[in-house]
Amino acid sequence: MATQHDKQFKLDAIQYYQDHKDLGVRGCAENLGIGYSTLTNEYMKEHTLRLSFWRVKMGKNFSF
Repeated sequence: MATQHDKQFKLDAIQYYQDHKDLGVRGCAENLGIGYSTLTNEYMKEHTLRLSFWRVKMGKNFSF
């Protein structure tokens, strides 16, 4: 059965990758104890869609 991570874990995982890009996605996923496809397909895709939504809603120059 797949492990369900909460929203904060997902955000932390994305931040970890952004802070450690030198490790690559596979290295970061391994360090976090999650699969490569989980980090790329689920977490990053979901995060990118949310950012796109807010940029459209708030204007193109909006950033976090």
